[in-house]
Amino acid sequence: MGRFLLEWFYERAQTYPNGGTPSSGLISGATYKIVARHSNKVIDVPGGVNENNLQLQQWSDLGGNPQKWVLNQIASGIYSLTSVNSPDKVIDIRNGTSTNGEAVQLMSNLNTTAQHFKINDLGNGYWSIINVNSNKAIEVTGSATTDGAKLQQTDYTGATNQQWKFVAVN
Repeated sequence: MGRFLLEWFYERAQTYPNGGTPSSGLISGATYKIVARHSNKVIDVPGGVNENNLQLQQWSDLGGNPQKWVLNQIASGIYSLTSVNSPDKVIDIRNGTSTNGEAVQLMSNLNTTAQHFKINDLGNGYWSIINVNSNKAIEVTGSATTDGAKLQQTDYTGATNQQWKFVAVN
């Protein structure tokens, strides 16, 4: 019991400057569709293609594997997101840079920090997804609401195009 309390207090003492607190209610190994708050569209692999360097997009929810992601815990509060459509590939920040506007892409799982994310509970049913390497948020470019709008990383502002709902799927 003592260790549990110590871990509980330690977790709450952490600072999460990019929105929220460590993920709560998410299950490592579970499959989710990831829904953008501003558009109600999901993160999608364009055309369901299993290809490295393919920039991810938002798309209307069709329920297919290109729109499903397995959440894998790497460390406390740190996750990778594996494509159900391409189980050898994960969400990745192109070139591992910290540049605003860099593409969010599909890439072979190399287990690098460009592929690890802090998923922070915003307390309203939504989460921010912050890259561990760059400390930047995944967002829909330009707050677009259309199918095919690309994903990129940028500074976290709390805008609704940087807020995501994780919806469990079978």
